[in-house]
Amino acid sequence: MYGPAMAATHVGPYTVEDYYALPEDGQRYELLDGSLIVSPWPRAMHQRVLGELSAKLRGACPVALEAIQVAIRIRDSVLVPDLVVAHRAAVDRAGRDLEPAEIELVVEIVSPSNARMDRVLKPTVYAEAGIPAFWRIELEGDGGPEIHAYELAGAVYREVARVPSGQLFTATGPIAAEFDPIELTRPAPPGPGNASRRA
Repeated sequence: MYGPAMAATHVGPYTVEDYYALPEDGQRYELLDGSLIVSPWPRAMHQRVLGELSAKLRGACPVALEAIQVAIRIRDSVLVPDLVVAHRAAVDRAGRDLEPAEIELVVEIVSPSNARMDRVLKPTVYAEAGIPAFWRIELEGDGGPEIHAYELAGAVYREVARVPSGQLFTATGPIAAEFDPIELTRPAPPGPGNASRRA
């Protein structure tokens, strides 16, 4: 039977087939070069930032794009970013995951338990796979979240913006959005003025 107990006794590298045979048991599994990675449940602030950013990106996406949480199949790895901006047509026909060519932006919100994965390993894989843009959101900075925005330069990412809370972050590339990173920690009050809009 697959699950956490199986993960401890599995012999040899994991395959994509092994990965997709895992149960939906509330754990967050990722597969990287044959290694199964199990992540702890994210902290409350991580989830709040994810929710606010999702709302902002949904409102900023043109009709051909969609902000969504979905796995990415990259060769023999399956990674699960916090958020992606993907082609809506690809999402419509997708099964379990998307391919790198179907994604314009990937976002990782750094968790203390997964900091090296979020800062080094996963962006390296995303860049080598040709995903055009990557954002890393740091939650431990002084005064609130800090956004690091990267664009693809060859097979590596080049940082194009580093915006702390208290300054205006201007998104470029597949979407056009402006916001102060501190807004990600402050849920917008309900009301018609905060409804998502698509260009």
